[in-house]
Amino acid sequence: MQELKKYKKVDETRLKLYLIVSKSSAFQDPEVGVKYADSANVIAIKLKDKKYLAKVNLIKGLNLYEIRKSDEAIESYKKALKFAEEIQDKELQAFSLHNLAIIYSTHNRELEAIELEKRGYRIFTELKMEPNCINVLNTIGVCYFRLNEYQKALEYYFKSLKIAEKCKDDKLIGTAYENIALVYKRNSQHVKAYEYYEKAIKIYSAINYKQGIINVYTNYGAAKDQNNDLVGALLLYQKGLQIATEIKVDWYKYNLLTNIAIIHNAQKKFDISLPQLKEAMDYYISIQDVDSEYVSKMYFVEAILEAPDELLKKENINPTEKYTISLSYMLPILNYALENQDKETEMYAREIVAKIYEKQGNTNLSLKEFKEFVKLKDSLTDFEKKEELLTKEHAYQMDKERILNEAEINRQKIIKYATIGTSSVVLLTGIFLFIGFRKRQVFKEKQKEILFKAQISDTELKALRLQMNPHFIFNSLNSISDYIQKNDSKSADYYLAKFAKLMRGILENSEEKEITVEEELKMLEMYMQLEAMRLNHKFSYEFKIDPKINIRETYIPPLILQPFVENSIWHGLAEKNGEGKIIIEIAEENKMLNCIIEDDGIGRKTKEKSNYKSYGMSITKERLAILNNIKNTNAQVNLIDLDKGTKVEVKLPLEIKPD
Repeated sequence: MQELKKYKKVDETRLKLYLIVSKSSAFQDPEVGVKYADSANVIAIKLKDKKYLAKVNLIKGLNLYEIRKSDEAIESYKKALKFAEEIQDKELQAFSLHNLAIIYSTHNRELEAIELEKRGYRIFTELKMEPNCINVLNTIGVCYFRLNEYQKALEYYFKSLKIAEKCKDDKLIGTAYENIALVYKRNSQHVKAYEYYEKAIKIYSAINYKQGIINVYTNYGAAKDQNNDLVGALLLYQKGLQIATEIKVDWYKYNLLTNIAIIHNAQKKFDISLPQLKEAMDYYISIQDVDSEYVSKMYFVEAILEAPDELLKKENINPTEKYTISLSYMLPILNYALENQDKETEMYAREIVAKIYEKQGNTNLSLKEFKEFVKLKDSLTDFEKKEELLTKEHAYQMDKERILNEAEINRQKIIKYATIGTSSVVLLTGIFLFIGFRKRQVFKEKQKEILFKAQISDTELKALRLQMNPHFIFNSLNSISDYIQKNDSKSADYYLAKFAKLMRGILENSEEKEITVEEELKMLEMYMQLEAMRLNHKFSYEFKIDPKINIRETYIPPLILQPFVENSIWHGLAEKNGEGKIIIEIAEENKMLNCIIEDDGIGRKTKEKSNYKSYGMSITKERLAILNNIKNTNAQVNLIDLDKGTKVEVKLPLEIKPD
């Protein structure tokens, strides 16, 4: 019986670890995440544990959704809901309902999504889980927006605003302002939209939230563009581009650069737009963003067709070949639009292709393409006329109801915002940001304009925070199995207890933005104890703490040092002849916390011969870049090669929070 309990404990530990790996993989390699979720599911079935089965299906659903297998994700969430209902776990029920609703809301099943969210909202309210309540309200608001019920959408966004103000959460207040502005923009109520964009800029600027400011400048610029204020739009896009360039976020940078280039096209400033569009195209190709690549190519072709020959020569484009070049861009775009049933892109592609054939003197083909263009334009124009009538009617109703019911709206109960997530369950993020290109119609804007807006910094931090190397996990499990097979129950129990405690610490701290230095060092010590035991005590370690530092009141990001300790062990000491040593030093230096990891291993120069690359280094640099953006600080990593071994300095902002 005792042996069975041990094996059950090992199975449960393995199950938890599979869930950790699957959870972190969802943001980076969801196909791998699905495999780990399936492995976890096998163990959960073996243990006959319905709570774990619910969690497994929630995490698997997230990974499936990330690889665009929506139907399979829906089935996975339905299974999670079924298991949660069977064990009457209300929290898991609400999470399952919310995740289902998000998928429905993106697949033209808004009414179903609203009903699911209302069920989830009741549970979250009962459990007093306000952060999750606000996420539900945002989903409902988006659904009403897509159903053209703008007053209801505004109602839910104003609820989000009230609770964010109550909680004094400036980021979430800014998010609410942006969502409200998007509704007003959709209704062509530009003055109201501008008012809320200005509020968002003001509050984001006060907390130096640069990514939020970029978001506002982009959407604010689109609102100005929609109102035919090209100069105003250009100014906002340029401000956003300047910040995106400063903080080195390429996706924002090139979206804004494309928007700027399109305005320059409209202003006939092809000497500016051509190089900008070329640069943006190259970027989109490099990241395999086909939709953005084709949008930039269409405007690039427009510029080629209208630009003077002398300018084309300066851009290394042979004027005599401009029609051939243009067709080489446009025909694949047209085929892509046909394959994906994208009527709007097809319409614009046919219009441009017709012009090219006309310039070439190919009258028959030009006429054929032009007829198809007119047919598509008429069908889309009919839709736009209906949309225009709906928009005007809703705009009138909104003004009327605002005058009559403003006092009542201000008295409504409000719920707080937060991105859903617990230590044991991963959920879909709440709001994605719309950053669209400058388009000449309303049709596609309805589909793309208002989606859930992700809190990018928080999401990236949580994803990066869970980068415990899978090799360590499996090596540890193999060590436990090895002890059991050798009937060394004492060593197996010791290793398993340490391992379980470390994994529990990782789970608990993964949801924290900061932990004390004391907690970080405890985690590192447990990690090094396990690795030393696995390597037959091939190395020792020592902590050196500056007496001026109170490790119980000084805070740092969780697991920020672990990747470097791991590198020291695996790639410095494990391959060394004889025993080695790791020294971890914590000191204050120029109002920064200097965390030093030093080993006397084989060193980087020796390791470079095997083409070794440190992924821990790149991950930590990404985390520090996000930290610098959020806190406006100068955290950094320095690597120093020693005569024997390597020294790493991780400099972090000195965060002291007295108890």
